[in-house]
Parts: sequence; C-alpha cells; structure tokens
Amino acid sequence: MSASEHDSAKLLQGVLTCPRREQDVGMLHGQYPVSVKDQGIPASDCAGEVIALGSAVSKVSLGDRVSPIFDLRYIDGIDAENKVAQLGGNVDGVLRQYAVFDENVLIRIPQHLSWAEASCITCAGTTAWNALNMNQNDDSKRSALMLGTGGVSLFALLICLGAGIRPIITSSSDKKLQDVTAFASDGIVDTINYREYPNWEEKVIQLTHGKGVDTVLETVGDKSMQKSITSMSTRGQISWIGFLGGLQLDNFAKPLGELFLKVGTLK
Repeated sequence: MSASEHDSAKLLQGVLTCPRREQDVGMLHGQYPVSVKDQGIPASDCAGEVIALGSAVSKVSLGDRVSPIFDLRYIDGIDAENKVAQLGGNVDGVLRQYAVFDENVLIRIPQHLSWAEASCITCAGTTAWNALNMNQNDDSKRSALMLGTGGVSLFALLICLGAGIRPIITSSSDKKLQDVTAFASDGIVDTINYREYPNWEEKVIQLTHGKGVDTVLETVGDKSMQKSITSMSTRGQISWIGFLGGLQLDNFAKPLGELFLKVGTLK
C-alpha cells in the first residue's frame, strides 16, 4: 500500500501487537453497553509502526512507533456533535495487519517500552489514570481499592505506588496477590482474598481504621456495587469501569441510596 491511496491527512500503520482485553471479548459476545459495528474488526488496543504517510501529515514520521487512542473522536474535549467512536466497537478495531489513522489520534511510544508494553497503555492505562483522578492536583494522602488483578487494576496499582496513594487490591487467588505485592516493599500493598473474606468490604473498613477508601475502581458491576460503596469513605468516589459480574441496572437502587447518604461520587 502507498500513502497516496488514503486521505492526505491520514497515515498507514503496521500493527505489531494487540493485547487481549475483557472489553473486546464483551464486544464480540454482545455484552458491551455501546453499539458495536456489525461484522466489524475487533480489538481496541495496539502498537505499531508508521509505514506510509499522506501528503498533509506533519505530526509523525515514517518509522515512528505509535499507538491509537481508544475513542477516535475524543481529541480536544467534549463536542456534542461528535459521539464516541470506540475502536473495536462502533468503528473497526485493530486486529489486522495494517490500519489507517488520522495523525491526531496517534501517540508516540517511548523508546524504553516494548511493543507489548506500549500496546496496553492507551485504554487500560489511561482508564486507570482517569479513575484515580490523576489530572487533579491533590497533595493529600489518599487510598484506593482495586477489584481484581486485570489490566486496569494493575495499572492503577502501579500508579498508586508511584504517586504515594495507598493501594488495596482483591483477588480469589493467593498466588496473584503474592505476585502483586512483589511490586513494592513489604506492607505497602494490602491484599484481600475475597474467597477467604466473602464480606471483603468489612476487611477494607478494617484496613482503613473505619474510614473506607477514597476511591474504588469498580470493575465488576452490579454484583459488587453495594460492597464497593460500603468500602468507600464519606465523600469518596466510585470509578465504575467494568461489568465482569453483570450489568443489570435494576439492581442499583439500594447501592445508589447509600452513595447518596455518603455524599459520594459515581464516575
């Protein structure tokens, strides 16, 4: 392919790595709460090399290592005219050898990252960053609860460790919990095996001396929302970013009542 075959402001990227994400699986099985392109190309995250340029492209060069952002229309703020365009959802995804992108939706990959590492950042990494409100200047000591050891939770854990946020993370596997504690010195990461502690929200309250955590990264959905809100501190935040346990909106009346009483935020 040559750049002349495409719009002058676009470029051709050779896709080298695509991570498997639960979101992509949900889209394929019709379990994702946004529209999905019928017979479209799946997968939302990738990293690759620029191999051809349109004549008007000026922000990237041939050979650049790049990744596309997840929502192709969310570039410089919210615009009522521009609805979401999510890779692998309502627009074609990246599970292919070549893809054509507008230069404005690509970010350069730092040289110290491998292709595989870089391919995981644009959705899972930025989701974790936003869930923890890292764009806000906050010098106060905070705590965060991550449900499970999936991609977003692990990114959030690393961000917490780098930013001085106290992390608590859950899993049903002692082996996984042992692995995540290796990211930091002993005692820095608190862990909860939710099979051992079915009422894990009580353990969170205990670990935080009755306060609860400032932020909960809720990746499960309606089956754990009540416990997550109980785990949250007064004026805390639930960052709802997943639905591994279901998405039955009728089940949210009671949890939202407690959220209201705690003057909490659902993001």
